[in-house]
Amino acid sequence: MQTIVGWDLLFRRLFFVIKKDNHLFFLILTTAPMFIKDKAQEQFGELKTRNNYTQLAGKPHAGWPTHKPKQSGTVLTSHNVMRHAKKQDNIDNLRYNYREFIMKQKRICKLILIALIGFLALGAFYGGIVLIISPDGSFFNMPLDLLSNSPFKTFLIPGIILLTTFGIFPIFVIYGLIRKPKSKFFNKLNLLYDYHFAWTFAIYIGLGQIIWINVQTFIFNSVDIIHTIYSSLGILIICISLLPQTRKNYKQ
Repeated sequence: MQTIVGWDLLFRRLFFVIKKDNHLFFLILTTAPMFIKDKAQEQFGELKTRNNYTQLAGKPHAGWPTHKPKQSGTVLTSHNVMRHAKKQDNIDNLRYNYREFIMKQKRICKLILIALIGFLALGAFYGGIVLIISPDGSFFNMPLDLLSNSPFKTFLIPGIILLTTFGIFPIFVIYGLIRKPKSKFFNKLNLLYDYHFAWTFAIYIGLGQIIWINVQTFIFNSVDIIHTIYSSLGILIICISLLPQTRKNYKQ
């Protein structure tokens, strides 16, 4: 339709020129075929190009392979984009929840370890101070005959060992577990140098408690319920210290 209107406008202008000037008519008459030819080629080229685009958009061109090429990925439509965004949000939420869960486990294990060592320190403070004040064992109704298999004649030295080793030292370890201070001297005593020395000392306390209770039962030649409780406490301190969640808190 645009082509017809264009040619009609051209002929109207030619007719107007003929009426005005005959000499100009002959000039136009000699050059019009070239103009018409160029105009026709231009319009035909646009039509051909439009047809090629139509063929490319529809069915494949003759001679081309008839199979459709494989798509390298998913077509990005609005639905796919929204679904991908929701999936990514779910993954991010799962990762965040997992990190929070791990952090919560690490805090819980740390608090349990500190509570166990604190409970041990309180009992050692009480028992050590009482044995130092009353070295004959009368406060606990323990006769001195219990020490017959030991190099001690009174409970004074055992009380001092109990107070310092399992009372004062665990308080220092609790401080180290909370604050994580740096010390070159205590690092030299740290056999597990990949971890903070406070964590290693917590294991030392657990092992020391087990050894202490076993020595007591050997010297006293008897086993009481208090021995079972504190021996289990030493084992529990070691187990909580060796948990992965606890070790991650003090990994250097």
